[in-house]
Amino acid sequence: MALSRWSFSDHYIFDVGKDDNEISCVEVCGFGQFNASEILNDYSYIENKAKEYGYGFFSRLELWAYLTLWARLSEKQIKYKDATVLINLLRMYGHIKEYVREPFQEGYMTDIDCIRSYLNQIIDYIEFRLFPEYHACKTASSMLELDRWRKERKNELQRQIQTL
Repeated sequence: MALSRWSFSDHYIFDVGKDDNEISCVEVCGFGQFNASEILNDYSYIENKAKEYGYGFFSRLELWAYLTLWARLSEKQIKYKDATVLINLLRMYGHIKEYVREPFQEGYMTDIDCIRSYLNQIIDYIEFRLFPEYHACKTASSMLELDRWRKERKNELQRQIQTL
């Protein structure tokens, strides 16, 4: 499974399966292969290697997030569903990071709309995970507001039809 293939990250990370010792490994192309134990217990080695390769602070942070996510998933410390959501959040972060680096590449409105959508999804997920009661109230309130708007719109259309 490619972890960062579709994001704008500085690295291409994918699961390579098991090594000669039957230990699951992940590869960062042009950088090295690592197993879950190395990632979770001795990340300073990987961090120093990333510095040597010229990775900036945010690229190293993103790399750490991808590798830790993979390691926890392979060690069954995180559920697959949560891992999938977190991978998508990281990909959104990569897209936003790329946009900030070079704004208005193709069409500024589509990029801005995409970034706004990503940020809304990130905020929504964080609210859902950290503040579930607040998120539930906010969602219920939005649904009530949408129902009110639909009723008003329906009544307005009926009035327009009656005046014709």
